[in-house]
Amino acid sequence: LDGVIVHGVDLDAPYLQEIVKNKIPCVAFESPIRKEFIGNAQSDNFQGGYLAAEHLLSLGHKRIGMIKGPKHFYTMQQRLNGFRKCCEERGAAIGKSDIVYADNSVEGGIKAAERLFAGNSQITAVFCDNDHMAFGAIIHLKKSGLSVPGDVSVVGFDDVLMAEYYDPPLTTVRHDLRNWAEAGTRLLIEMINGGSTKSIMIPMQFIARGSTRKI
Repeated sequence: LDGVIVHGVDLDAPYLQEIVKNKIPCVAFESPIRKEFIGNAQSDNFQGGYLAAEHLLSLGHKRIGMIKGPKHFYTMQQRLNGFRKCCEERGAAIGKSDIVYADNSVEGGIKAAERLFAGNSQITAVFCDNDHMAFGAIIHLKKSGLSVPGDVSVVGFDDVLMAEYYDPPLTTVRHDLRNWAEAGTRLLIEMINGGSTKSIMIPMQFIARGSTRKI
């Protein structure tokens, strides 16, 4: 075995310990881990969260809710950190009651939106940690008689295939998957050939579509 690519590394995972023990060159995708034989390639999730907040604030939204994935996910924590940073710079506050947590699914988004809007009728926009949760949020809002984006703007994350064709087309943050994969693969080849480990950060792209509007 010359090298390994892993995704979403659990630092306590037995396989990771075996990689370290056997000094196998490894590149971890979407993880900050970096050791003697382990490099990483990440999308800039902090930037992605920042871009989402920047977009919504530029449209005039002041009360923004967030539907977050599991707290232990490093990538999703980075999205929250970037979002908060932008809000702080512009004097906008995100209260604890404006953040709800869910699993990474459409159903999770539906249930999270129910909880979020149960006591937050002033929210005019929602940022979701992935597109599937955003789809769920939109389903709940429509069932509640609210228009997207007429009453509430919604932003997702990932730009999955359905995002462009959803009703309304989903505003989201896009991973540069090709660049990400190529950069990580090149790094692994370099390491196999004796090169040192690196941390590679791939910029993200904001995609504005029909699920957000100016207020």
